[in-house]
Amino acid sequence: MRTFLSILAIAIICIQNLFSANWERIKGLSNTNWISALEVYDSTIYISLYEQLFKSEDFGKSWEEIYYKNGISFPYISNFGIVKTDNDLIIRTTMNSNGFNEQLSLSKDDGITWEKAIQNIDNSDIHWIQKSKNVLYSTFVSKIKNTNIAILCKYISNTNEWVQVVDSISRLTIKFQPRTVLSFKNSLLIGTNYSRESILQGFKSPNIYIYNPGEQVIKAIIDTTTNLWKSNVYCSIIKDNTLFIGTSSGVWKSTDDGLTWLKKSEGLKDKIDTVEVDLEIHKIMEKDGNLYAITTYERYYGDYYPTNTNLVFSSDDGESWQIAENFRDDWPQDIKSINDKLIISTYNGLYESEKTLQKKVSLLNDTLTSGNVSGFFLKDDKIYVAPSSSRIYVTSDLGKNWEIFNNYLPNNLYKAIMYMKDSICYVFYQMYNSQFFYVSKDYGKTFKLIDTSHGLGSSKVNTIYADENENVYLGTKYGLYYTTNQGDKWEKFLAPEIDFPITSILKMDETFYVGVDKKGIYKSTNNGVSWTKLVLNQKNTEITITDIKYIKSKLYIGSNKEGIFVSTDFGATWEKKNSGYPETCYTVGIVQYGDYIFAGTSTYGSVFYTTNEGESWEPCVKGYSGYKMNQMGIEGDYLYVATSTGLYRLNVKVWINGVDEIEKRDYFYSYDLYPNPAHERVTAKIYWDTRLDINSAQIGIYDIYGNQIEARENIEIVQESDWSGKLTWNCAGVPFGTYFIRIDYGTETRVIKFIKI
Repeated sequence: MRTFLSILAIAIICIQNLFSANWERIKGLSNTNWISALEVYDSTIYISLYEQLFKSEDFGKSWEEIYYKNGISFPYISNFGIVKTDNDLIIRTTMNSNGFNEQLSLSKDDGITWEKAIQNIDNSDIHWIQKSKNVLYSTFVSKIKNTNIAILCKYISNTNEWVQVVDSISRLTIKFQPRTVLSFKNSLLIGTNYSRESILQGFKSPNIYIYNPGEQVIKAIIDTTTNLWKSNVYCSIIKDNTLFIGTSSGVWKSTDDGLTWLKKSEGLKDKIDTVEVDLEIHKIMEKDGNLYAITTYERYYGDYYPTNTNLVFSSDDGESWQIAENFRDDWPQDIKSINDKLIISTYNGLYESEKTLQKKVSLLNDTLTSGNVSGFFLKDDKIYVAPSSSRIYVTSDLGKNWEIFNNYLPNNLYKAIMYMKDSICYVFYQMYNSQFFYVSKDYGKTFKLIDTSHGLGSSKVNTIYADENENVYLGTKYGLYYTTNQGDKWEKFLAPEIDFPITSILKMDETFYVGVDKKGIYKSTNNGVSWTKLVLNQKNTEITITDIKYIKSKLYIGSNKEGIFVSTDFGATWEKKNSGYPETCYTVGIVQYGDYIFAGTSTYGSVFYTTNEGESWEPCVKGYSGYKMNQMGIEGDYLYVATSTGLYRLNVKVWINGVDEIEKRDYFYSYDLYPNPAHERVTAKIYWDTRLDINSAQIGIYDIYGNQIEARENIEIVQESDWSGKLTWNCAGVPFGTYFIRIDYGTETRVIKFIKI
C-alpha cells in the first residue's frame, strides 16, 4: 500500500505539472496585504485578506479561497473573526446589503457548505467570538424592552445551539458586556467592559468575574488597591498556574486564581505630547515560556482599530516587555503558533517567525496578493485591468511594471466591465450599492461620467458590445442602448419585449440577438425595430443567457445553470451541448481559437474546450488559482481569464500541441473527509466530469497494510448535481486506526486518508 501511495503521489504531481506548465499568471498588481483575521488549526492556516477568506494546508506555498454560498466571497471579516475547532469553522463578518446578512456563519465541512451559526438566538448583535480549550464563546447583545442586554453564551456543536454560560441568578451580577472568557481549573474567568460614566461618578464596578459553572457560584473582583477596575478587559491566557489579562491599561497578572492582580506593563507605555499613556492589549498568547502581545493606543469605546500597533514580547513572565523591531512598521494584527513557528498577521502581510522574533518570512505569494480582477481589456500589446478596490491599471510587460491612471474613478470597486475601441474606453463601475458608467477618449487616462443627461436611462450596465460600424451597444438594467458618436449621446431601442435587463448581445448585419435576464434570448432581423423570442429546450422556467457567439456558421449561447446551447439555423431551433460540461454552473463566456472553442465557468472555476463543435467538452488546464472567474477573452495565441486571485493567460498554441501529445484524461476531485478523526460516518465533497457515470467509479476502503476492508456497495454517493455530490461511508463497525479511501474514476485516482477514533 505504501508503494502504491508513493507511485500515485508522483503520478498526480507529474500530471498536474504537465497540464499547468503553460499557464502564466500576470504578475500581481494589488497592494492589498491587510490580514484582518488569522486562525491556525493543526497545520492549516486561515486568513482574511481584504474581503476574501483563504486557507493554506502547505504553510503558505499555495492558498485556496473559501467561498460563501453560490460562489460569493465573504464581506469584511472582523478582526479576530475566524475561529476553528475540531468540528466547526465559524466566521464573524459585518452585515451588508449585497446578499449577505449573517454575522456568524458556520461550516461543519471546513468551508464547503455554510449555514447560519445562530439558529436559536434572534435579533442579536455579536461583538466578538473567542475560543478557550476548544470551546467557542461569544456575547449576544439583544434589545429587550429598549434595554441592551449582553448574554454570554457557548456553542454546542452537536445541536448547533448557543447556550447561556452563566446561570440566570449569577448573570445579574455581571454589570457590563463580557469581552473575554478563559477556562481554567473548574472555573471561568470572565473579563468585561467598564463604564466611563461610573468612573466619573466614582462608582467602582467589577470588570473581572470568576464563575464556577458546577456550583453556579460567581465572584465579582474589584481590586481597590489598583486602578484595574477602570479598564476594559479584552483578552486572557493562563501560563502554568498564572493568569494574564490584556486590558486597556496594559497587562495584568494574577497568581491566586484571579482574586488579586498586579500590573506588568514595563515597556508598554507611550507618550502623547508630554503625557505618558498606557498601551491597550487586544491580543496576548504564550509560546515556549515567552509571552507575546499586540499593543495599540487607547480607544475610548474599546473598539479595536488595526493601525499604530506593535508586537511585543516578554521572556520573564511579563516583568518587562520589548518591541519586535522586525515588525515595528507592519502594524501587527494577530499572532498564532504552528509547531515551533510563530505566524504573525499584519496590515502589510502574513509572516513566519520564531521564538525570538528575529526571523521574518512572508507567507503570501504573488498569486494571492494579485487581488480580484473584475474586468480587463487587451489593446496594442497592453493589458488594461480593473482590480477590485482600485482604479484602472495598465501594463505592457506582463505585470513587471504597472501604471495606475489618476483618473478619479471610484476606488472601492466591486465589479467592472470594460471595453475599448481605438482610443475610446467604456467602463462600468459598481460599488456595493452604486453604479457608474464612464467614457474615456484618451485610453483611460481621464473619464467623463455618463448619466441621464446623455440619454442613458440606467447606469447599471451588464454587457458592452461593438459592431463593425463603430457603434457601441449597452445592455443595461432597463433595456438596450446604443451610441454612434463615441458615447456622447445614447439612444434606446424602444421595444417592450426587451425593456428588461439585457445580459448579452450579438449583432450580424441587421440581425440582433440579445439575452434578457431570466427571459431567454430574443432576435430582431430589422435592426431592432421588432423582436421575437426564440424557443429553447430549457428545463427551468427562467433562463439567463450570459454570452452569444457566432462561430463557423453556428450560434453558441452560454447560460446560467443550463450550460451551452447550439443552433445551426440562426436560432430557429436549439440543442443542448453539455456532454462533459457542468451545465448547472454559470457560463462566463465563450471564445474561439481555430478549431477549439473554450467556455469558462464561474462557480466551477474552470475552462472547458471542445474540438467537435460542442458534441463533447473536456476540462481545460486548471493551472490558475482563482476559483471564481469574472471574465475570459482571447487575444492572438493567448487565452486570458480574470479571477478572484488575479489575471492569468494560457498560450493556446503551445497548449494544443501538448493536448495532442498526451492522453485525454478524465477529471475527478475531492475535498478531504470530514469529520477527521471520525467516530461513525465520514463524508467528502466530490466533483467529476460528466463524460463518465460517477456510479461506475471503483471505490474501496483500505487499512494501513493495504488490505481492503470495505467494498463499493457499502459506500454511498449522493449526487447533488450533474457534476458534484457527497461520498459517505459508515465506519462505525471498524476498529480504531488509520484508513484510506481509494476512488478510481476513468483515468483518475484519488486516495483520501482519515483516522477512526
